[in-house]
Amino acid sequence: MDQSFLYVGLACVVAAIVGGGLKALGGEVPKVKSLRRQILLAAFGLLLIVLSFFTRPTAERKISGLVFDQESNAPLGSVHVGLAASSLDEDVADDIMTTAPDGRFEFFCPRDIRREQYPLSFKLSRAHWRTTYTPPEKIAWNGANNTFNIPVDLSAVTGSPGIVAAGHVSRPMTAADAEERRGEKYWMGVGVERDYGKAFEAFKLASDQNHGQADANLGWIYENALGVPQDCGMAMKLYKKALDDGNARAAFNVGRLYDIGCGVPRDVNLARTWYEKGATAGVAEAQTALAALSKGGT
Repeated sequence: MDQSFLYVGLACVVAAIVGGGLKALGGEVPKVKSLRRQILLAAFGLLLIVLSFFTRPTAERKISGLVFDQESNAPLGSVHVGLAASSLDEDVADDIMTTAPDGRFEFFCPRDIRREQYPLSFKLSRAHWRTTYTPPEKIAWNGANNTFNIPVDLSAVTGSPGIVAAGHVSRPMTAADAEERRGEKYWMGVGVERDYGKAFEAFKLASDQNHGQADANLGWIYENALGVPQDCGMAMKLYKKALDDGNARAAFNVGRLYDIGCGVPRDVNLARTWYEKGATAGVAEAQTALAALSKGGT
C-alpha cells in the first residue's frame, strides 16, 4: 500500500468532515467553508485512498523451500534458484540464490516484480541441466504460502532416460553423463557419504569421454586441493579442455586463475580476455568479474 496516498487521502476526508461539522455547529474554517469545497475535498480524499490500494509495491515476502531428487528424495545442493512469470513465459529474477548442501534455500521475493507477472514459477539450474517448476500453490500476488518442496526429475524429463539441457530440451543420457552425475553425488554428499576420491574417479571417467562439466569439476578439485595436492597448472589445462568440450563457463575459471595468479603469473589483461569470452557466452560470473576489473581500472 502506498502510505503517502493513504495518509493524504485520510487527511482530506477528515478536513471535509470537520469543515462540514463546524458549519453545522455555527462555526467555520475559511478554506473549507463552502459545501462545494467540502464535497470536492472529500471526493479527492476518497480517490487517493482507493489509489493507495492499487499502486502498492509488491510485499516483501520471504520465500523458502527444499529442492530434492524426485526419485531418491535426496536433497540437491548447488542448485541455482530464480523466478519466472508463469503466464507470460518470461524471467523475472534470474539466479537469486543457490541451495545449500541440504537442498534448502531462503530469500526475499524481489519488490520490483510487477503485479501482472504473477503467478510465479521457480527456475532451477545446476551444472548441465535446467528446468522450471510451477508449484500447485503458485507464488501469487497475495498468496499465503511461502514454503515450497520442489521435486526435480533428474533421470527422465520426457519419460525416457535423459538430462535437462539448456532451453528445457532433453537429450539422451550418455555414459559420460552418468559418470559425471555419480561424481557430483560423491562430491556433494547427496544420498551418499561425501568422498572426493570417488568423485575424482567418476569425473575422470567422464572427462576421458570429453565431458565438459566433468573437465571443469576436475579442474576445481585440483585448484582447491580437494583430496589431491593443489595443482593450478593442471586445473588450467582441465578448464581449457572443458572449453574445448563445450563448457562455456570454464572461460571464467581460466580468467580467474590469471586474475589471482594461481599456477601462472598474475596477468590482468589475460584475465580480462578470458572474462570477456565468458561474458559473451552469457556466463554471469564472468560478467561480474569483468565489471569488477573495469571498476578497479586495471
